[in-house]
Amino acid sequence: MKKIQENNIIYTTPTEHGSSGSPLIIRKNVQKYYVIGLHYGSAKKENINLGRPMKFIFDDIKNKMKIIKEEENIKKIKNEIEGNKEIRKKKRKKKSK
Repeated sequence: MKKIQENNIIYTTPTEHGSSGSPLIIRKNVQKYYVIGLHYGSAKKENINLGRPMKFIFDDIKNKMKIIKEEENIKKIKNEIEGNKEIRKKKRKKKSK
């Protein structure tokens, strides 16, 4: 491994075309291996490969989950507003009869 940056892991381990998404694994000792990132590309001219650190991936997933949760909350609020409009319409109809 050459370098770990905030958004990239730069390494020279050989990879094959189509390896994107493969785990980047380091070995701590004979029995312990850790997935530290996922391979996503290479820069052949510089003879390096690129991976995304797991922290970057987890943070991205967490942010996407927040967005999904916010969208779900917006949808619930819109549904409640629409439901309240229907209730008000029904009340107005009853009053006018």
